[in-house]
Amino acid sequence: DYPTNALAINMTRNDWFEGFSYDLADYSVPAWQVLIGGGDIDYATIGRSSAGGFNFQYNFGLTGGGNISVYPGVKVQSDGTTFLGGTQSDLNPANNDLSFLGNSGKLLIGVNRTTTDGETDFVANQGTGNSGGYSFYNHNNSGVDTSLFRIKGNGNVGIGTNNPDTKLAVNGTIHSREVKLNLTGWPDYVFKSNYHLKNLNDLENYIGKYHHLPELPSAAEVEKNGLNLGEINKILLKKVEELTLYLIEKDNQVKLQQQKRKNLQKQIADLLDQINASMPKDLEHKN
Repeated sequence: DYPTNALAINMTRNDWFEGFSYDLADYSVPAWQVLIGGGDIDYATIGRSSAGGFNFQYNFGLTGGGNISVYPGVKVQSDGTTFLGGTQSDLNPANNDLSFLGNSGKLLIGVNRTTTDGETDFVANQGTGNSGGYSFYNHNNSGVDTSLFRIKGNGNVGIGTNNPDTKLAVNGTIHSREVKLNLTGWPDYVFKSNYHLKNLNDLENYIGKYHHLPELPSAAEVEKNGLNLGEINKILLKKVEELTLYLIEKDNQVKLQQQKRKNLQKQIADLLDQINASMPKDLEHKN
């Protein structure tokens, strides 16, 4: 009941219709078949088993609606340009229920999941895994895998690490022309009249006890927890502003001392003039 030709067509999935007249004497050599039934086309290989029967392996199918299914264990290879997505693969949530991806571990490629941007969308299901997401590897010619970067299911991105604990974790050096931070609480309040500036004696005592400036982390804390660039820049600016106030205060003290010195010098000069004016002429002459 099985075909004797390289290609056979079955309309009912029960009766075979031979396509090509090339005869296969040895069924151990796989031959292609096309099964047509219910508007679907299935592609499979058939070969004779060692027990004398036939082995049947479905490879992929084409439904009447134009959907293609590749059966498990079968790989797809394209040695040319491959086009995926396109305007016909709109994933607008209003028109697309993706519940069929549940527990599948599969990847869906489409466009416009945001409904407005027209972006290309990669929608992956974590299957039986814990977090899902995407991983990109380089597999070199020695068979060694190198993790390039990882996008976890919670949106955290890791470069050089497979376990990013923040929105972006980089295990290495970042080279950038510019880094822009959105911050609040910029310390302009230091220059307000009601700001309490620690006196230098208290500051000296603090430094002698803790060996770092107030509000700044210690060396041990930095080594353990790293630095928050936004917060550390705010604190450093605050210390620069406080240092500016100390300099202004010291400058005013120096100016005051200089004025006092000038006043004393003038008083001394006036006293000398008075003394010279009160001395007898003959004594002044002798002097």
